Amino acid sequence: MLAGGGPSQLFSLIELARKGNFFRRISENPEERVKYVIDEWRKIQSEPTSAEKFFFGFAYRRWATLLSASPMEELKESSAKIYLAQGVEDQDVDVASADALYAHLQTQGKQVL
Repeated sequence: MLAGGGPSQLFSLIELARKGNFFRRISENPEERVKYVIDEWRKIQSEPTSAEKFFFGFAYRRWATLLSASPMEELKESSAKIYLAQGVEDQDVDVASADALYAHLQTQGKQVL
């Protein structure tokens, strides 16, 4: 698993918006940026198969899948060794998500490298 993980990409997007990495053009207020992400998520949920409507440069169809997928849930089903890598300087991925994924997999008894 490279550059990401955790509960979901929606979680990461919310955290990155709160920190100001994304959506500063929306507001300087962290909670207004979070509200924007959640409002956009609700729009995506209302039309999850749309290839004509876009959020953050990609069609709703893409986001409907990616934002709801959970590496935590998917990887806990694996019996393989799991390699996690995360760049701590990467401003487009929330490091806390990778930490959460690592901690969760440890509690599941997974072999994480």
